Amino acid sequence: MPYNTHIANEANQMLMIWTDEERRNAQRSDVNIFILNTTPDVIKEMDPELPTDTHIIEYTVDGETSYDAVRGYKMGDIFNVYHDKFKRESAVCTIVAITNGYGRIKPNLYGYVAVESSKKPK
Repeated sequence: MPYNTHIANEANQMLMIWTDEERRNAQRSDVNIFILNTTPDVIKEMDPELPTDTHIIEYTVDGETSYDAVRGYKMGDIFNVYHDKFKRESAVCTIVAITNGYGRIKPNLYGYVAVESSKKPK
């Protein structure tokens, strides 16, 4: 079943949709797209819960601005993933900015769950 790669939301704004294969390809490039079609304000509210390698990518689809939160070590890798996605689209897509400085959790500790000790308490 083919995926629609962009749809319109309630405000008739074009939104980018990523297929499972496109997300796997992004992860091979060390880019994890984890929040789609958001706003910088939402990311700022979530800041204490996010890893420090969180970036916000601002882009336009047919003149409408959208934001995604992605994890990636290098901005160049993030740019390449989005550039490859946009060149396959029928819509006019442009990357406006990639900003970092979000998150407070070390990337290697993000999502970490402590293992319970099997030792009996004293």
